[in-house]
Formats: sequence, C-alpha cells, structure tokens
Amino acid sequence: MFWRTRLLALESKADVISRTTKESNMYIPIIVVVFLAVVSAELCSYRENQYRINLDLSLTLKEKTWLLAVEGGMAPYSSLDQSTGHAVGFIYELVYEACTRCNMKCKTVFTGNDTKMCWDPIGPPPLESKGLFNNYYDGCIGWAPTPLRENVLAFSAPFLEAKKGRFYTRTSSNIKSLTDIVPGKKVGFRFGHYLDVFCGRTILENLDVELALEDTRNYISPEYTELLQHLKVDKKVDVAFLPEGLEGTEDLLVLGGVHNCTTSGLGIMHRKDVDFSWFGKCLAEVERVGRYKALCTHYNTTRCLDL
Repeated sequence: MFWRTRLLALESKADVISRTTKESNMYIPIIVVVFLAVVSAELCSYRENQYRINLDLSLTLKEKTWLLAVEGGMAPYSSLDQSTGHAVGFIYELVYEACTRCNMKCKTVFTGNDTKMCWDPIGPPPLESKGLFNNYYDGCIGWAPTPLRENVLAFSAPFLEAKKGRFYTRTSSNIKSLTDIVPGKKVGFRFGHYLDVFCGRTILENLDVELALEDTRNYISPEYTELLQHLKVDKKVDVAFLPEGLEGTEDLLVLGGVHNCTTSGLGIMHRKDVDFSWFGKCLAEVERVGRYKALCTHYNTTRCLDL
C-alpha cells in the first residue's frame, strides 16, 4: 500500500511538471516575438536617427514652427489637386524631407496665384512683401534671387535651377530681331516673376533698345497662359519675355539669345533678419541619403541641382 501511494504521488508530480513545461513552452513564441519586436524597434530607431542631424542652433530656432508660403500653378512643384483639394508637388515633399532630417518644425501654406503677398516690386510702396514684412510667413519658398529683390530680401541655399528667359514673337510679325522693337511695339512680361519687366528692360537697354514703360504689359496669371494668349491669339502684345522652351512656344519665333535674370537658383526668400542658413544644411543631408535625387526622379524634373 505504501509503494502504491508513493507511486501515485510521483506520477502526480510528473504530471504537474509536464503541464508546467507545456505551459512554459506555450509562452516561448510570444517571448520571441516580443524580443524581436523590441530589437526591430531599436534598429529602426537607430537607422532613423542615423539619417538625422542635430543642428547647432539656439533653442528658440529649434522650437520655432517655420511657416513657408508656397505659390500655386507650378506643377509639378506646387499645384492644387482638384480631386482632393490639397496642395501637392515636389516642394512640399522636399520641405518635409529637409525639416524631418534636421528635426525642425515646418509648415506650408498654399497661397495660390497671390504672388503679391510675397513680392510686389511696384507697390505702393515699391519693393514690397506684405507676407514677409508683416510676419505672415517666415519665408516664401520657390523664389529666385534677383538684383532687385536682394536690395530688400535675403535667400536660402537653392534647390532648383532658375529657368533662363528668351524673347518670342509671332512668325508672321515684322519683328525679326530685338533691335526691331521700336517705340509703339508692345512687350509682355509676367508680373512678379524673376523674368520680369525690370530684367527685360535691362537686357534691351544693353542692346541700345529703349523700351518705354507705356509699351510694356504685365500679366499676373500663372504658367504664362494669359501672356501666351495675348501674344498668339488676340495679339495685344508684339513680343513676350518667356522661359526658354516653355510649352506653347514651339510655333513662335525666337529673338536673340538666352538671358539669365537671377543670381542663383530657386530657394526660400525671407527677411534679412531671419536666419535660414539651416535650410542649406538640411538640403545637403537630404541629398546625402539619396532622397533629393529620388524626388527629382519621381517628379520627372530636369531642374534639380548638384547639391
């Protein structure tokens, strides 16, 4: 009887050990999964931090939310998605990449075709930027420096090439060269753009062609659609100063050579008392990790720079 009782006790103890072992084995996959998740999260965090830089800036600049105004009508760089109502394009993704890499806080505001908020050379007052001078924005992104703009504003490192300009006319026109632009001939420009009337008149003056202000026409509409309309269809202008190779110029006559109106490429235009030197460092980081070229490829643009 003693041995029978002892045997039953041993069997019971063996069952307990067996059940405990089985229950422990049930938790092993869970423990492994949790362990791998922790390791994976740490690796992701390491990789993410590996591609970020901490800028040597004051705490005020690091904690600040930088508001950037973005003009519309510049597909594929900035335009309004008609199906969603959201602003999309190369510039928005570049801002996200640059600010994320540098742990900077940035926001964008879509200004549409209202370019005067960022730059109004005529005014009143002249050389005005209501959006910047009144602190509505910290910067206007996608703007190129010109000698006129640099009188009152500053510019960050560039991220896109600024297109050069050319004078165009109709093939049926009696204007065959720039020296044929005589008083009474109307020349059209896009208002507020770097290929503006100020650059155009300077170019013509260097060729001893005097273009009076009353013979100039300025148009605000984006993508040069209105200016092309007035040159090609209703003939309100005899000559137009347009970006080289602009779509719609294929059937026009080119007058003279190619002209550069900027001192650098497109960047962030800002007040001179605002420090945007950090943006160039962030751009360099975006380029270093390959995201800049990836965006250029995705948006099929040939205006990217060798940063």
